Amino acid sequence: MSAIPSGYEDLFSDDSQNTFAVIATITPNEIPVTTPIWFLANEQTIVFSASLNSIKYHNIQHNPNVSLCILKEDNHVRYVEIRGKVTNITREGWGDFSHRIKRKYPGGDEPSETAPENMTIFVVSIEKAFGFDYS
Repeated sequence: MSAIPSGYEDLFSDDSQNTFAVIATITPNEIPVTTPIWFLANEQTIVFSASLNSIKYHNIQHNPNVSLCILKEDNHVRYVEIRGKVTNITREGWGDFSHRIKRKYPGGDEPSETAPENMTIFVVSIEKAFGFDYS
């Protein structure tokens, strides 16, 4: 069963243009931090990459609970809020991730079969998802 709300599947497709996420993580001092990210998704998970030197990585090491807002550039009043937990941090599968992210977001780095030395993949298991449409 899909965790993605019915009627919002287009925001999660690899073919969806101009769709991005804003991820919220929590610092060790309990301060929320938000960052826009590129992402991939399936019915139960959100996948993104970040540097091992990033604030996201350090915050997730401290507290794996995250929130994401998934929306399109041209319609910020229709979005999905995701609440979940980072359940995997890995470098495995970088080649597939790299090629899929390049197809979804043209103009980024060229795809590579191996992860750059300081990069890793984060897998968020979706625990709750809510769709909002104020358009």
